[in-house]
Amino acid sequence: MYRSKKLLTSLVVLSFMLLTLSGCQTPTQQQTQGDTYPMLLTDSFGREVTIPKQPERIVSLAPSSTEILFALGLGDKVIGVTDVCDYPEEALAIEKMGGFQGVNVEKIVAANPDLIIADSLTTKEVVEQLESFGFPVLAIRAVSVEEMLQHIELIGRAANVKAKAEEVITGLRGRVEAISQRVKDIPDDERPLVFYEVWYDALMSVGPNTFIHDVIELAGGKSVTADATTDWPVVDLEVLLAKNPEVVILGHTGQTPEQVKARVNWQTVDAVKNNQVYTINPDLFSRPGPRLVDALEEVAKILHPNLFD
Repeated sequence: MYRSKKLLTSLVVLSFMLLTLSGCQTPTQQQTQGDTYPMLLTDSFGREVTIPKQPERIVSLAPSSTEILFALGLGDKVIGVTDVCDYPEEALAIEKMGGFQGVNVEKIVAANPDLIIADSLTTKEVVEQLESFGFPVLAIRAVSVEEMLQHIELIGRAANVKAKAEEVITGLRGRVEAISQRVKDIPDDERPLVFYEVWYDALMSVGPNTFIHDVIELAGGKSVTADATTDWPVVDLEVLLAKNPEVVILGHTGQTPEQVKARVNWQTVDAVKNNQVYTINPDLFSRPGPRLVDALEEVAKILHPNLFD
């Protein structure tokens, strides 16, 4: 039973990640006009969103935005989250208004929020439906660590906690810069080739237009699937074995590193031969919130342990 629950959790995380990039346009820069209400903001759908007043009742429709809201000290104003919003622990007690199966529009309307933060579980059609009821809906979608930081700034501005947002961003950006300084002089041929495994049946990884790919590069690595033409490519085993990754990172809990090492034909892979197969908490990687920097630090230490003695 325990194994079944872990497998179900991994499948939910995988499906959540597949939805992360659907329906959104990559934002060039989150734009704002003014610091007083009513406030006009531009979201990741390219929509101009008017925030009429300081929000006191906020609904979050993705784990990443829930984590951002709590990091900004706004947890007491969050009145609705999704079924998969489980961090911080306080989020578990908040009423569920959506999840992998979709958004409960009726619950959200009944809650009468001042602000809705939408993300990967929310299609543009649902965003527009919620907006039609008169609710300000801010849709965010990050494809890099930098865009995640921009979203913290955007939400901080929307909720009138700009100073706190700047404090959080400064701390996170300082940690990112510390990693960048340590890896910046590593020659390209000494940057390990990394296979990030989203799922194992069938093999799935990440394309270049994802925040996971960005983390690998910032950490001083190179992704095996950097040449992928989709965001979540299915990987041909023969091609993967031929590329011979030096490090394998499991972005799921469906299998252990030991099970990976025991796979047929994988014993020829350098990552397996050199015991460089790792599991990192999938939530750190699959949610473009503040803990994405935790993932960056973990990956950098895996790829370049000599720089972090």
